[in-house]
Amino acid sequence: MEYPAPKPGSSAPADTSDAPLLLLIDDEMQVRQVVQRQLERLGYRVIATANGLAGLNSLSTAQPCAALIDMTLPDMDGAEVARGVLEHAPGIAVVLMSGYRPEELSARLSDLRIAGFLQKPFSLADLRAILAAALSG
Repeated sequence: MEYPAPKPGSSAPADTSDAPLLLLIDDEMQVRQVVQRQLERLGYRVIATANGLAGLNSLSTAQPCAALIDMTLPDMDGAEVARGVLEHAPGIAVVLMSGYRPEELSARLSDLRIAGFLQKPFSLADLRAILAAALSG
């Protein structure tokens, strides 16, 4: 399923009820807050959680079109969270985030359908590009 990405450079409209909904899972509060603000600036609505279990539980009441998941969480491995997300919502685009290079994680991710990877730290342009690609295909 393809979701329309907000127009580049646009800010979130006053009524964001039609904006695509994203799930953001990152245990580092500052990172979570910065990424949430960036996503909102790009025009997305965001459910932000601090751990894998809270993120998975949020899927019982929300239907995000994409999930951005940190690979290093206190309660679950990011790959384990991604598996849970994909089991619950097979059509969701999963983007993993990590300070590690993708090559270092490839063995743990070989069985997952991952739509993208963001190596921390990443720029707003990187975030915009990876989401546009993930949501278009």
